[in-house]
Amino acid sequence: MDELYRLAGELWNAALWDALPEDELFAVRSADGETVFCFLLGWEKVHYALMVCPDIPSLTSLLGVGNSSSIEGAFETDCMICSFEVPEDISPLDPNPPEKPADRLYPVFRRCRPLRLPWFLAEEEDYARMALALRGAIALSALLPKAGETVFEQESCLRARRAMGFCSMSASEGTLPVLVNGDGDFSVVTEPMPELQLPSYPTPRLEDELRTVRLGVQPPRLEHLYCELILLPVPTEDDPPRLPVTLLWTDGNGRFGSADVENYEEDCDVLLRALWTDMETHGRPKVLLVRQARTYALLQEACRQRGIPLEQSSDMDFMDVAGSQLMEAYMRDLTFSEELLASAAHRNEAESGRCLCCGRSYTRRGMYRHLKACPQRALPGGPYAYYLLRAEGTDASSCFLYLDVSTDTTLETLAEALWTVGPGNDSRLIHPEMRTSAAGDAMLLTQRLGAAVKPGDTFLCRYGDSKPVSLLLTVLELRRTEQQGESVRLLARNF
Repeated sequence: MDELYRLAGELWNAALWDALPEDELFAVRSADGETVFCFLLGWEKVHYALMVCPDIPSLTSLLGVGNSSSIEGAFETDCMICSFEVPEDISPLDPNPPEKPADRLYPVFRRCRPLRLPWFLAEEEDYARMALALRGAIALSALLPKAGETVFEQESCLRARRAMGFCSMSASEGTLPVLVNGDGDFSVVTEPMPELQLPSYPTPRLEDELRTVRLGVQPPRLEHLYCELILLPVPTEDDPPRLPVTLLWTDGNGRFGSADVENYEEDCDVLLRALWTDMETHGRPKVLLVRQARTYALLQEACRQRGIPLEQSSDMDFMDVAGSQLMEAYMRDLTFSEELLASAAHRNEAESGRCLCCGRSYTRRGMYRHLKACPQRALPGGPYAYYLLRAEGTDASSCFLYLDVSTDTTLETLAEALWTVGPGNDSRLIHPEMRTSAAGDAMLLTQRLGAAVKPGDTFLCRYGDSKPVSLLLTVLELRRTEQQGESVRLLARNF
C-alpha cells in the first residue's frame, strides 16, 4: 500500500484533471501486455478520482452500455477506484498512508464488484493494476498542457488531446491513446476504440417439468408482466459484503410480487421458482418485459422452456415507483416494535439458522425472505390456510424459529408445539399462556389461531416452570397450500 499512496500523491500533485475532461478514455498497458482502461473525475472541481477497469466487459458496464435503467449501474460496476477525500470522510478501517497529507485530500482505494459493496483492495493483481494505472496517469500528465482559464489555453489543450488520439467516450467509434510501459518509461500509441462487450450473466435452467407442463397448457390470462431486479440496502457479513437482491414483478394494474435472495450468484434459481409459482396462481402473461440485461439473462432460458415471449424495454418507469414501495415495506419489516426493541436489545442479528426444508443457512432476516420462495416448502394456491409465524426469544438470547401453523390450530396446541421444538423444553410445560403483549390481555387458549390474530400481529407465548421461556411471535403472512399437512410444522431454527 505504501507504493500506491506514494503514486496517488504524485497524481494529485500532477493535477491531470486540469487537462483531461471526464468523458475522455485512455488505456495503460504493462510490459507483459495487460491493459487497463481509465478515466478521471475532477474536471468540474467537485470530486477527484481515477477509475480503473480491468477489462473490456467491466468498461462496458461502467459506461452503461446495454443498461436500460440507471439502477443497473449499481449491479454491474466492476472496477477499482482511487479517490481523494477529506479526512473526516475516511473509514476507520482504511489503512493509514505513510504520511497524512496536510495540503491536499486523502487518497482512498476501493474495489467495486457486481452485487457487492465497494470494498478495500485485497488481491495482489488489484494492487498491480492500480499501480500500473497510476503510473500511466502520471506519465500522461507530463504530456498534456493544462486547460487553463483563457480560450487560447483551452484550445491548446484540446488540440493536444486530439493529436494524442483522445475521443469522447460517448462516441460509438473513434480512437484512444494507450500508454505502453517499456522498462519504466511510457510511450503513447493511438489505437481504435475497443469493441465493447457485455459481461456474462448467470442464466439458470429451471429443471421443473411439472411446472413447465402446467404453464404450457395454461392460456395467457395477463397482457403483460413486468420484472426488475433491485438491490436491498442491507449488506451481508461476507468479505466483501454482498447486497441482497429482490426480483420484483407486477402486472401493471397494482398487483406486484417479489422474492429475495442474499447470494444472487448461487440462489438466483430461487427467484425463478417464486415467479413461476406466482404465474401458476395468477396466470401467465402474453409477454414478459424487463429493462436490465441481467434480468433478461435470468429469465431467458426459463421463458424459452415455457414458451413465454421475453422482451427488453425502456418504457418501465412505473417500476421505479413499485421499487420504492417495496423498499419502504422492506425497511418497515426491519423496524422492531418498541417492546421487542427493549426486550431483545442484545440479540445477535447476524446469527444464522438452518432451513429444515432444504438445509440451507440464512440469517434471521434472510430466512423469512428465503422461506417465501423455498422450493421444498409446500406449493401455494390450495384451499388449506396456514400462517407463517416467526418466534423470537425476548431475553438476551438470539434464538428464532419459523413455523407454518394451520389457522384452525388452537393457541393451546401452538403453545405445546413451541414447548416441544423451542428453547427451554427441558422444563415442564406448566400453565402456558398467550398474551397480546407483555402487559396486554390474556388470550383464550381454546381460540383458533385464525380467529385470534391476523397477518402483521404480534403476541407473546410463555411456558416452563423452573426457567420460564418467553417468545415473541409475529404473523408474517397467510399462505394457502394444495396439501393439508401437519397443524404445526417447524420450518427453520437457529439452535
